[in-house]
Amino acid sequence: MGERRYNLLLKLGLIIILPLTIAKFDANAQAAKPDKLYLVRKIYIGDIEDQIDKEKRIVLFLKQELEARGFIIVNDSASADAILSGWISNELPLDGGDSSWLKSYFEFHLESQSKEKVWERTIKIHNKTDVVKSAKTGARKLAEKLEDDWKQSAKKAAMNK
Repeated sequence: MGERRYNLLLKLGLIIILPLTIAKFDANAQAAKPDKLYLVRKIYIGDIEDQIDKEKRIVLFLKQELEARGFIIVNDSASADAILSGWISNELPLDGGDSSWLKSYFEFHLESQSKEKVWERTIKIHNKTDVVKSAKTGARKLAEKLEDDWKQSAKKAAMNK
């Protein structure tokens, strides 16, 4: 009985702490200005915090996915139109078993050279406890969303000319 109670309390703690962490991140953030997103083609991949994958494989996957969609990944922040940064938060199952799923939250944003946020996106992924698969899926979904939002921004800018 004691172990079940401990697991329940630990799960409740995660349920309470994760939303507070996300709320804190959002409270400190400025609103994104997606109307300027169409100006971004060259991206520098900046700081990415990941609770689990200390090798930060997401960086390689993001580079591949963004380049496949026509973005240019640069090695120097000074030569970029914007800097992509963010964090990945993971919830690991506490009880294990075959029904264990990893829940990953990807919170990313693009910031222009003038420190203006031009894009932000949060993506939530559930999969079996496979950090690499989660990183690949997260990178693909982030790149897809960025590409879609970029196209919308470009269309809006063309209509306003």
